[in-house]
Amino acid sequence: MFIEFQYDLNKDIENYIAVARAKYKGGDSKILNLFTEKFGEDLNSDNLGKFIKEFIEDNKIDLNQSVKHIQESWSLVENEFFNRMKKIFGCPPPANPIQVYLTTNDRCTYAKSFFFVNVLSTRPKRIIMHELLHLCTCLVFKDELSKLDKESAYNIKETLTELLNLEFSDLIEEYEKGYPQHLKYRELMRQYWLENKNIKHVFDKLIFSIKKSDT
Repeated sequence: MFIEFQYDLNKDIENYIAVARAKYKGGDSKILNLFTEKFGEDLNSDNLGKFIKEFIEDNKIDLNQSVKHIQESWSLVENEFFNRMKKIFGCPPPANPIQVYLTTNDRCTYAKSFFFVNVLSTRPKRIIMHELLHLCTCLVFKDELSKLDKESAYNIKETLTELLNLEFSDLIEEYEKGYPQHLKYRELMRQYWLENKNIKHVFDKLIFSIKKSDT
């Protein structure tokens, strides 16, 4: 397996804090809003821990079963997904397993070597592939992204997830809608990709389009 799934309360807390601090995101977190209604704006570990434990109990979440369900769902498509990613991006499957942590938050963040998946997701494959595309984009286009401002980098990473609809639709089993603010970029992404299925070519054209749109 190239991915390992687990639940860790401290990591769940970490995701809540990362979601709250994120400047660029697709929208508000409904679960985080529930937390602030009860505990206010103070996102300390004690309050978050209490909220998360209560959420798990109230929703009768069996964490072990959730991990098992998501692991089994992903195992059906893992090899094919990474084979296609290698053809598109040129990067092989990870040498060391990527850590995926389940979170009770409805928004999932990612870091260099791990990311989060919502514990209540009934179709987790799309979320997993979405986050893996982010990780691969950050790896392959590290130098190019470092030269962009944070908003432009965020926009292009989210836009590239249109690839899920173009090349992975049979694996995700649902449509990758993305966020409304990226719709025009996703349409361009689709156009560029169908014209020339070279990810570097498409990436460069998207950067040009996004920069032009921002001026």
